[in-house]
Amino acid sequence: MLAFIPLLLVTFIFQAQAFCVHNDLKDEKTIKAALLDDRISVFRRFKKTIPPHWLECCNPSEPTCVVEKKEGVPVFFEIEFEWKQTEDNKRKVECVSGGRVFIKGTEEKYWAECETRTGRSEVPLVPLWAES
Repeated sequence: MLAFIPLLLVTFIFQAQAFCVHNDLKDEKTIKAALLDDRISVFRRFKKTIPPHWLECCNPSEPTCVVEKKEGVPVFFEIEFEWKQTEDNKRKVECVSGGRVFIKGTEEKYWAECETRTGRSEVPLVPLWAES
């Protein structure tokens, strides 16, 4: 019976959140994460400062998280890194609603991973000024 508890917990976590953003940077730096969705007012959409080794999640019933209110819809985030004080300190990352974004690495080498019900994979952190 106890063997099923982790599986139930993972299922609950995926069902309970529209998405989560994790700060897993190794150099103890804070990040800022903001949902990029023009259909939601810039004043109302998900925006969080995430300290090291912490996460912030958004409830799926909250219309400021995912307009479609269903799992598997592409979601885009702006990630701002604390360590850089230039115009180039922001990146864009894509995951899906119901998933989790993990920001990993250090200032010298950093990356993002998107986790869904089917697994976790590395996803690009694209400069905001780059065309998608």
